[in-house]
Parts: sequence; C-alpha cells; structure tokens
Amino acid sequence: MKKFKISIFYPIVIGVFLILAIGLTVFRHANIRYVVVHDEKKDYEVLSFNKSVSEILEHCEIELGPNDVVSPGLDEIVNVEDVIDISRSYELTIRDGDNLMTVSTTKHTVREILEENSIVLKDLDIVAPFVDAKISEGVHINITRVWDEYVKEEGIIPYYTEINLVNDLEDDEIKLVQSGENGLKEVTYQIRYENGKMISRNFIAEEIVKDPVSEIKDKGSEELFVTSRGLPFRYSKVIICEATAYDLSYASCAKNPGDPAYGITFSGTQARPGVIAVDPRVIPLGSKVYVESLDSTSDYGFASAEDTGSAIKGNKIDLFINNNKAALRYGRRSVRVYIIEDEIDEDYIKGYGY
Repeated sequence: MKKFKISIFYPIVIGVFLILAIGLTVFRHANIRYVVVHDEKKDYEVLSFNKSVSEILEHCEIELGPNDVVSPGLDEIVNVEDVIDISRSYELTIRDGDNLMTVSTTKHTVREILEENSIVLKDLDIVAPFVDAKISEGVHINITRVWDEYVKEEGIIPYYTEINLVNDLEDDEIKLVQSGENGLKEVTYQIRYENGKMISRNFIAEEIVKDPVSEIKDKGSEELFVTSRGLPFRYSKVIICEATAYDLSYASCAKNPGDPAYGITFSGTQARPGVIAVDPRVIPLGSKVYVESLDSTSDYGFASAEDTGSAIKGNKIDLFINNNKAALRYGRRSVRVYIIEDEIDEDYIKGYGY
C-alpha cells in the first residue's frame, strides 16, 4: 500500500518541477535585451538583463568622459534592439577676431560648433575652415570680423585764377576784378575693417556743396606768348591749374579694350597725346591751349580740351600721356594754361619741333 502512494505522487512532483523550470527559463529569456552601443568608431552588440543605459555601459566596461554625450540618457530604460549613441567630446580653439577661446564639443561641423557657442556670423565675416566643413580635434577655427563704414568728409575746391588780357592797362599791370573764393565738396568713402584694422579706403561719391568763385584779374599785355622753343602765339586768357596725367589703363579710364567707349573722349574723339580733360565751366571744350610747366620740367605744350573727368573740377586739368608708367611718374604739378586766341597751323607748329 505504501509503495503505491509513492508511485502515484512521484510523477506529479517531477511535473511541478519541470513546469517551474520552464517558466523560469521563459521568464529569464523574456527579460534579455539585445542592444547596440555605437561608440563613434566602434560598435558593441550586447545581450543583457540590465535595463538602464548606465547599467549596459557598465556591463560593457565603457567609460565616459565628463563632457561626453549619451543618447538615450544614462537613466533611460532601453528596449529590445535599441541603439545607444555615445558622442565623445574633444577640445579645440576658436579665434574670434582678437579673442581666443578653448571650447569642448561633440559637434563635427564648423556651423554646429559656432551655434553651440552662440557665435553669430555677419555677412562680411570670413571663417576658416568654411562653415559647412567637417572638423576634428586639432583643427582650429578662425573668424575674421569684417565690416564697412561709410564716412563723409568735407573738402576744399580751390578757386582758379582767370587773367584777362586788356589793352587799357600798362604792359604787365594787373588789376583785381573779382576776388576768388574756394568751393566746398562732400566726399563719401567706404572704409573696410578686418578685426578692427583698416585695410582699404575707397572713394564712393562726391557732391559739390558750393561751387568755387574764380578770381578774375585784368592784365595789360601785348597778348603775345613765346614758347620755350621760340614759337610766338596770341592768347586771350591765362589760368593757373593743377595738372595730373591719365592714360588708357583700366585704373585711369575704368574701361577695357573691347568696351564701346574705350579710348573715346567726352567729345567723341580718340584719346591721344595733346588731349586734355578739363572742367568745361573753366576751359570750354574745344579750346586750343598751351600748357606751360611752372617747375623745371618740360612744358606739355599745345593741346586741345576734348575730355572731362569726374575728379576734374575747377582749376584742374588731366593730361593724356600714352604710357602708363610715364603718366604715373607725372604725378601732380602746377601749370599755367594759355587759352589760344589765334588759329595756329599744325605745319607751323611742327616747324618749331612740336
């Protein structure tokens, strides 16, 4: 009777143990997590019973630096087949104008790093490397701060002296008819700065605020001038001017060969030696003149007023010289301009070596 009882309950006990073992196995497998840890250049595939990100990283023996960023956060619970991303921080230097700073970041483009550090760029600023460049440890970011200022300056327009030759005065007697008065102009310049240092200053515009008033003198004279080569001619007016020189280079005329107006004067003639640019209010276009140097240099000689220029105002003239280096060497000089009264035959002029 006793053996019969054991034989009945033994299979029951074994069955209970099997059920418990299978249930425990199923329970344990149900809590195993398959997780991928992406640590920048290295990936870990992890099977773990751990639930939080920090526990999984500890399980993988992955250490974090103080500024490293983990996503999801360390206290987050992961699910099966979740991915944990680790962004490693590194240091780099940023030179922003004259300011140098060292920053720690996990970003890898210049744009992201600047945004992270609240650095705002303006339109003219220069960044190296360029804003969308990828960057890594050891690379520096340099920002050159660039800005423009527009300034207005007042300038004097010197009055010119006009000498009229008259017959009712003694030879070389001079009579003041009208006092001269300087004019006034307002000039606008664009000044460019890089990191607070001026790198360029460019003329933008000029506005005449007040026109100069010419000084007028009457002079008794025989109205005859003899050039340095002995050629006499009669003149009606003498003006003291400031002379510069120009040529056909782009710097002088702002035109290139092939442009429709290249080498063409305001009067529609071809620019050539013997052509000068004038202010028509002072020397009428078409006037024949003789330009006499007031220093030890040679006279420019006979010329024709056929051109104008934006900078030629008042008692200023611009002499055409068909050689860039010679035009630059001419610089700025004082000259005496005789407005010729008589028609002078070109063969007559050539006979004197002009």
